[in-house]
Amino acid sequence: SGYNGVVLHVVFRTKKKPVFREDETRIPELVLENHIPQHVFRNYDQLIRAEGSLPCASRWEKVPAIVKHTWLTRLAIERLEQKSHAFSERLKALKGDWNQLLWEAIGAGMGGPVNKEAFTLICKKIPVKLLAQYRNDHVKQEALLFGLAGLLGENDLEPDFYHQKLVQEWEHLQRKHDLPIFVIESVRFHRMRPAAFPTIRLSQLASIANIWPQLTALLGDQGVNTFMDSTMAASTYWDTHYRFQKPRAYQVKKMGKLQKASIVINIIAPLGTLFHRLNQRGESDHWLEDSLSALPAEHNKVTRVFESLETKPRNTLESQGMIRLYHAYCSEKRCLDCAIGTSVLGTRHDRKMVVT
Repeated sequence: SGYNGVVLHVVFRTKKKPVFREDETRIPELVLENHIPQHVFRNYDQLIRAEGSLPCASRWEKVPAIVKHTWLTRLAIERLEQKSHAFSERLKALKGDWNQLLWEAIGAGMGGPVNKEAFTLICKKIPVKLLAQYRNDHVKQEALLFGLAGLLGENDLEPDFYHQKLVQEWEHLQRKHDLPIFVIESVRFHRMRPAAFPTIRLSQLASIANIWPQLTALLGDQGVNTFMDSTMAASTYWDTHYRFQKPRAYQVKKMGKLQKASIVINIIAPLGTLFHRLNQRGESDHWLEDSLSALPAEHNKVTRVFESLETKPRNTLESQGMIRLYHAYCSEKRCLDCAIGTSVLGTRHDRKMVVT
């Protein structure tokens, strides 16, 4: 009875035994064995048995450039869409408040691996709409962020006017806005580069909120370019400090290109993808391609594998595609699901592929 609805029986190799429906009508059979060229089988066998990082390394240069570019673009979008799923539940909890979602996500990114959780909690307790009330007043903004972070307790050294001013503002704003009395004790400095100290990152975070009180502007057509071109620096006090009451040589503490690119790749681009999709804006892929194509390529152990095959990523779009290709396809030997792999399968050649 399971064959009653079958109109064509497709098999690789026939058993030479006809298949019939319940009404005794014979089901037509298509045998694939004689329709697939032998070189496809050889190529597939060699791909599966290859031991190198990329199964198709020995035939990589034979794959048309347009196939590589199109596939890497598709995989970059696939990778960013996958990242965007992680934000969906939080967006629901925030009842569609995109500004707050961006604020929390960017805060987590600014916290880095060490202070990610602490910065996320700070941004939840000090929402972006509260900071927007004190736009262009970095003293009040930093008082809110440093106060909740527990960073205003560093008063065991010589009195510092700016530090004292922040303490006064924090005590006032804490009462005014009925903010939690507790502070976050998990903000850490240990084993971190001074430029990544939470004091510097929180001040830079305040700068982001000050420049973009409506963070959804970053999801517009020129949002990524504007973010990359903007100067987001800690306030002037931090030009000569990394921690309170400990003067250091003068240096403006502004976000570098790599730091900004990391925020774009891990936060703005995935959220932009989600934003465009949920708002039924058909240009989601176009927006993402334009945004990532404008960023310089990443260079890491994955991209170096492809560079060894003389395929250097030209921008972030391609490097993100390479990362997705390597981890989700090459490492898993998913050659049949890969456009590059299927291109290799169909390649005719006289010499045998070299199994590395």
